[in-house]
Amino acid sequence: TVSTFFPEGNPETSTVDGFLEHFVANPGASWATIHDGAGTGASASAVTVRAQIDFSNTSGTPFGQIIRTVVLFPTDTMPDDAVISAATLDFAATAKTDQAQTNDLCLVAMAAGSPISNIALENADYLHTRFGTTIQAPVIALADVTPVDGSAYNTTPFTLNADGRASISLTAVTRFGVRVERDRADTAPTFVSSGQINVIFASAETGLTGEKRPRLSVTYTQPDDV
Repeated sequence: TVSTFFPEGNPETSTVDGFLEHFVANPGASWATIHDGAGTGASASAVTVRAQIDFSNTSGTPFGQIIRTVVLFPTDTMPDDAVISAATLDFAATAKTDQAQTNDLCLVAMAAGSPISNIALENADYLHTRFGTTIQAPVIALADVTPVDGSAYNTTPFTLNADGRASISLTAVTRFGVRVERDRADTAPTFVSSGQINVIFASAETGLTGEKRPRLSVTYTQPDDV
């Protein structure tokens, strides 16, 4: 059996998707401040979400922003005895930038109790410690993020590994985060004055034609099926 799940659009009653950010105006801040600091903004109603790192225009304080995305799915509607054998998370990219040319996109599980609410996001949800660091699917090279016009799901989805499949809950909402891989690894990218690294993709609030919301497809069996 294959079941397909989507986050809910605004106003949410069961699951949310959106982005969280820490922003510092020029001349910017250190990597530790941007990466480990508290959030300065949150949105659960934008038509796009993103994973992003922005550079400042000053090499001594080289970073201006990190943005992280949260995507929740109502997988608790699957049978409690389901045995998951495969899963993919698809997204429809609308734009990308990789001026540092060394960065990929990664999928992580959210830490227990993160985000604080299933139906809303707040600044506190940005904290690095609220995002897991175990990779839930092979990272996607930004070069493989195509198309970039939002006309279809990306040709290279996140194909969940064993850790990713184990993170899918049969009894509660499943919570994933999308980050730039350097953000997950806590490894500062090489400074590029006023540069940017990002992937922007359609959210549950998308106005694009057809189905472009983040989509989690889960393949499973039940004991009676064997």
